Amino acid sequence: MKKFFISVILSVLMLSVLSAYNPPAEGENFLELSSPRLLSNASSSCGGPIFYSSADSINVNAALPTSEQLIKINLAYTALVSFNPTESHHFGSAMQTGIIVPTKYCVFTGFLNGVLSNFDTMNLGNSINGKLGLSKEITNNINFGITLNSGVCWGNQTDWALSTNLGLLCHFDTLGFIKDFRYGLAVNNIGKNYTATDLDFPINSNPSAEKSMFPTILTVRTGIAGLLLSTDSVKLGFSLDISTPLMQNIIIDGGIQLGIKDLFSITIADRFNLAEYSNGHIDIIPSLGISFKFSFRLDDNQLLRERGWEEINAEGSVAYKMLYEDVNALSAGVDVSLGKRDVTPPVIQIFIDEGDDE
Repeated sequence: MKKFFISVILSVLMLSVLSAYNPPAEGENFLELSSPRLLSNASSSCGGPIFYSSADSINVNAALPTSEQLIKINLAYTALVSFNPTESHHFGSAMQTGIIVPTKYCVFTGFLNGVLSNFDTMNLGNSINGKLGLSKEITNNINFGITLNSGVCWGNQTDWALSTNLGLLCHFDTLGFIKDFRYGLAVNNIGKNYTATDLDFPINSNPSAEKSMFPTILTVRTGIAGLLLSTDSVKLGFSLDISTPLMQNIIIDGGIQLGIKDLFSITIADRFNLAEYSNGHIDIIPSLGISFKFSFRLDDNQLLRERGWEEINAEGSVAYKMLYEDVNALSAGVDVSLGKRDVTPPVIQIFIDEGDDE
């Protein structure tokens, strides 16, 4: 596995000289617009400062859902709003749904989203995108995942996408003073992605600049995350990711998250995109996210009770992020887990007959 990832990275280095880099603004992360978690958790390849996974997690690292024990259903919506009077469009949308289904062999993940964004400063066209993922524990500390990605884009130009993502997640109890330390590595968008030939506002809007596909093929993303403070009442975590789309740009995502009694959390995160910043698409205001957990029971539903799903655990999330001073993202979503997570390890007892000497 190590040799495989090294060979992929070397291939990226060789291919980087063959392609001009000029995707539309936010084109590298447009699939994350529909998710309040990804907007506010710094798009972490390690599951955020305080670990959390959902169906949309496979957008950044295909290995993230591996630890899920229960069926988890996701729904989310993001309103994209511009208050700039000179903007030709003032409203856009991004929405998503997904599901995680664990089995004794591996964890299956399905994700579907739609993005409608035709702003002057963030013209991503209209698209429907889907992913199917498979992840599995390789050792006690290493998880591996793979996804199949597809989609169709229309409006500025009709196009299609078909690609795959590969991901690893390594986790450790402690590393020095950091608890729940995690390291993530992903190679995303391996295949054909959307071209931007008819999109009017790529990163470099110079008419002579060649436009490139989005998201960028062979994007390597690596990151770390962990807990700086962990008690029964309070958790404080951090995450830091670096992405290198075809080795022609550097994107840095970082965030901190404060959790209280495993019921409520608040996250502040920000992103620095070197190519977008250099071309005037400046996004320096941090995102803000709030998550809260709640649960309820449906004991009267015989179908759920027969499957052990009568206990419903849910987590709601809301997030706000300003994009390029013109577009505001307001997002809300919920993850619903069916059943109760098993946190009690098995007890093994050895019985010896009274007449046995050993």
